[in-house]
Amino acid sequence: MNLLSVNDLSIGYKRKKIQSSLSFDLNEGELLWIKGDNGSGKSTLVKTLLGQIKPISGRFKWNLPHKEIGFLPQTLEQQLSIPLTIGEVLSSYENETFSDIQLIDESKMNIPFNKASGGEKQRTLISLEVLKGKRVLVLDEPLNHLDQTSRRAVWELVMKLMKDKLVSGFVIISHIKPETDHVFNLKEVTLS
Repeated sequence: MNLLSVNDLSIGYKRKKIQSSLSFDLNEGELLWIKGDNGSGKSTLVKTLLGQIKPISGRFKWNLPHKEIGFLPQTLEQQLSIPLTIGEVLSSYENETFSDIQLIDESKMNIPFNKASGGEKQRTLISLEVLKGKRVLVLDEPLNHLDQTSRRAVWELVMKLMKDKLVSGFVIISHIKPETDHVFNLKEVTLS
């Protein structure tokens, strides 16, 4: 199933184009990796695809309801001051569909969110979007400021979500190449 179609899309602000003639698709079971230098329009593309800014020209179409698209922006440490444990954060969105699925290791559930590692926080936030019923996740620089072990843990969760068909597709903006092992198809879009 086609989740997103982008045709001859030009993006930017106030008629100033940052990127033009972008065309790509995201199909079920795929991870779309958007890469590019700073200032190349990665965040502008995401804001356009999420309907936060209008395209200059061209078209894009999501083939699922907007409420099924989850978005995790780049996070800063001070934005994540949550006085709850990881388990409490996740239980705030109890979902019978996923009650038998362990997205986070049970041993991590009592860790205060504020004291969790960057990787644990990112895994918790991704899991929270799944519990909210999001079918497509758009992640803006989810690996920034993470060490190699934490990056691997985040990728393991992404691969599990795709393999178990808990998420239909991912759009990931990152300068760090996804670590994949044939769980899903990787598509690359390079902005220059």
